[in-house]
Amino acid sequence: MAPLTRVRTGEATNISPTARGYFGAPGRFHNDQVASWKPVTKAIHDKGGKVYVQLWHTGRVGHPLNQLNGQLPVSSSATSMDNAKRHAVTREGRKDYVTPRALDISEIPSVVADHKRAAENAIATGFDGVESTLPTGTCSRSSCATALPCSKVGICLSPSGDTFGCKDSNPRETYGYVVKKLNDYDLAYLHVIERRGMHADNAGVPAGGVANHFRGVYKGVLITAAGFDRADAMQTVENGVAATSSRTRTSSSVCARTRSSRRMDQTTFYVKPDTKLEAGYTDYPLLGKEDKGVRTTEYVYEPQRH
Repeated sequence: MAPLTRVRTGEATNISPTARGYFGAPGRFHNDQVASWKPVTKAIHDKGGKVYVQLWHTGRVGHPLNQLNGQLPVSSSATSMDNAKRHAVTREGRKDYVTPRALDISEIPSVVADHKRAAENAIATGFDGVESTLPTGTCSRSSCATALPCSKVGICLSPSGDTFGCKDSNPRETYGYVVKKLNDYDLAYLHVIERRGMHADNAGVPAGGVANHFRGVYKGVLITAAGFDRADAMQTVENGVAATSSRTRTSSSVCARTRSSRRMDQTTFYVKPDTKLEAGYTDYPLLGKEDKGVRTTEYVYEPQRH
């Protein structure tokens, strides 16, 4: 891979059996899972690349069919997602979400320990670091920082998001405080999600976008994502708004397609809830074996600290 396209972040990975929100999603809590990731990280390193893995606990975004012994998913409160307009993905198909069980205070240390163990497993597997996926902005630094140096931890936030009904009454103030405090740690990067692309418009988004707003607050490496095409990503980086514009990888020739400026079809990146997508990553032909129907590309810059 070329220098500007050699950093990867794996998909969100469950830290424990109770963290599982989606049937078939990857995990990092069992010995067999740890072993299965090693060929992946080795292949990336053999090509001169680096790779981080996203860690998460899905909270109420789950279903008893995905939990041990059919128990309820846990969350910060027993609040349902009646207006989420989505369904849980289970081994028996899509099901309505259920009201989760509120996590007891005495159970919190075990969740922190799950994060710590998953981070340790990631490094043992060959990952260069971890990204803690925290779309609600509730950042527990003890979850990963006790296992890894901060320089191997990235944080992902969605300040203007309302996915699964997760809203904040004053995101600028709330996330402004969180982002400012993150300057106290030498993190690998901060990853912020824009409110566009697959995300519905939000009148509360700062003028110029989320990354542009927090660029003036956060002093480290800033990554932005959501709805970027190649030209837009280049302009964002060249204007100093972000060090990197991340993209969903739904093409097996992602780097080559970027360098050759191939056309993108963003309708295949993600689909609306409960709709089928016939084409996907595993059945895209390799670049050079087809000249039409290129569906996606990716543009990633080598991060530079500010």
